[in-house]
Amino acid sequence: MNSAIRAVVRTGLFVNCRVFYVYDGFRGLVDNRVQEATWESATSLIQKGGSVLGVAPCEEFKTREGRLKGAKTLVLHGINNLIVIGGGGSMEGLQTFKQEWRSLVQELVSKGLVPDNMGRPLQDLGVCGIPCAVTNDIWGTEMTLGADSALTRVIDSVDHVEASLNSSQRVFIVEVLGKHCGFLAMTAGLAVEADFVFVPEWPPVTEWRDALTDKLQRMALRREDQKGVFVALRASLIERGHLGRAVEKTLEAEKAYRTRDYERCVQLRGSHYSQKGRFLDQVSFPPREILDVPDHTFLVVHCGSPTAGMNAATHALVRVARYNNCRVMGVSGGFPGFAEGNIKTLEWGDVIGWVSEGGSALGTSRQLVSDPDRLAAHVLLHNIRGIAIIGGFEAFQSALMIRDWRDEYDSFRIPIVVVPATISNNVPGVVESLGSDTALNEICRNIDNIKQSARGTKKRAFIVEVQGENSGYLATIGAIATGADNAHIYEEKMRQEDLAADVDEARRKLERGCTHYVLLRTNGARAEFSSEQVKQVFEQAGKGKFSTRLNYLGHSVQGASRFGAKAFERMFSHSRRNTADIELLGVRFGDQAYADVGMLETLACFVHTNVRNPWWLTTHGLMRVLATQEKYMAEAIPPERSCNAKNYQTSAGQQPEFIGR
Repeated sequence: MNSAIRAVVRTGLFVNCRVFYVYDGFRGLVDNRVQEATWESATSLIQKGGSVLGVAPCEEFKTREGRLKGAKTLVLHGINNLIVIGGGGSMEGLQTFKQEWRSLVQELVSKGLVPDNMGRPLQDLGVCGIPCAVTNDIWGTEMTLGADSALTRVIDSVDHVEASLNSSQRVFIVEVLGKHCGFLAMTAGLAVEADFVFVPEWPPVTEWRDALTDKLQRMALRREDQKGVFVALRASLIERGHLGRAVEKTLEAEKAYRTRDYERCVQLRGSHYSQKGRFLDQVSFPPREILDVPDHTFLVVHCGSPTAGMNAATHALVRVARYNNCRVMGVSGGFPGFAEGNIKTLEWGDVIGWVSEGGSALGTSRQLVSDPDRLAAHVLLHNIRGIAIIGGFEAFQSALMIRDWRDEYDSFRIPIVVVPATISNNVPGVVESLGSDTALNEICRNIDNIKQSARGTKKRAFIVEVQGENSGYLATIGAIATGADNAHIYEEKMRQEDLAADVDEARRKLERGCTHYVLLRTNGARAEFSSEQVKQVFEQAGKGKFSTRLNYLGHSVQGASRFGAKAFERMFSHSRRNTADIELLGVRFGDQAYADVGMLETLACFVHTNVRNPWWLTTHGLMRVLATQEKYMAEAIPPERSCNAKNYQTSAGQQPEFIGR
């Protein structure tokens, strides 16, 4: 909530609007607890939990008399736009307030509660709802504010509980919040490899006790030291949407639950929710029998730097494949291991505990695919029907190389799916790669600690170097997420005057009373100025005024189940249809989709191993707007200043089209 409050205040001030705080929600509107916001009032909010404005129930606002008082408050302050950050009830109240606004103002004027010259100019009220609920139960958005943080807390808590499982055989029952929505329980169940999950939208069948007993017995027979985690719930990318429709569908989902129309309730939760439920069944139940003759055999190989999410994707791929009577073989050591024949079958129990492990349990390598003769021989030897390559830019590039070998090697005419997994987020065709979100979480945690070290001490400028090499994704998005003051990235050329402007800005900010100035840099930022050189410039300018510290986060930011399951489904589908597409599985602004790697080839810069004109580059200006009190034109980096300046298109003159979900 506080991050959204900060963004609203500073963006509003940037466009010359007056911004007001309303304390304690709708109760504050009724009681006229309103205060004008300033730039400084939005400082140091981003890392705080809860809401600095406070929240409070307000039954009075549910009545027209209460809403009349709220309208009077807004009119007296000259407010004609209202932004509400809250859950389903808040969205419903906002929608009702919007519908009644004109009649409320007319009533205020007619009763003499507000002057005519104040009420008549405010006949229209602009409203915006920002959904915020740990339960993630609001229709029309993939993720509400707070839901991801709550999910992280649940996963961390279960990880702490699991420590005691290593020394004893126990069953843990974990109850999480959620009211009538099972998002937290289901998603956490996938993340921690839970063995049984209760969610309200899928109530257990009458024989659930027998099913649970049977499962526990089979687990004990297969592996005595298997972890038993029990997650239970007991009935308790940014775009514009229609507030009224969101409220209507959210209320419809609640009604469907109350009337036990669970199928409709699940449908209203969204396609991702139903997919998670289906995947959870497939990855959590051990097979009843040993696999003798598989329908198909698929291969999984890790390529690139070890990244959080690689193991989770592999875990899901193995489990879902086994559920569908298919075998998965894993390669140890990336493509060099593939050439050496380091291939083994991955059974259901072999991947226990992989979801919570970082890095690559199989072993990976940054070397590109090579030695096609030996690779083709291994494909024929093991009768491989499809290959999943999990990794970063090297995985994408290797898939293109295998495509080029097909004219000479028929054994490579099999379906291949690339699952992007890299903290640099430099794979073309995707918005977010596996591992990049985990890296951002670590950056936020580290910078919060760095800021805390400045409390109670003299003023400091912090220069924080993060990974990313030739991709500035982590530095840019990390700067926005942590409220940093600037970010030096590879995609933007660094000039002497730019560095001088940063130093002047740091001096002015610290002179105004702030305790810290934070500058993020990628470890591949332009060589004109190294991080050490930037530190020296800041030290020289800050003598007697502020001190400078240089921090290297490095590999501390290195740490997706659904990706692995979807990759298997795609390979399985192509294999049954005898097609041999080479595709990349990616997230395109909330949707999972597949694109032919050949169509994405023109989006990549193979010299610098990054993406030409990535989507996040346009947010660099937003970061400056939120951090800089002086006016700053929030424009995207002009093409002449970008090393990847090229209006890329495919050979057909079209942007690559994603061919399925």
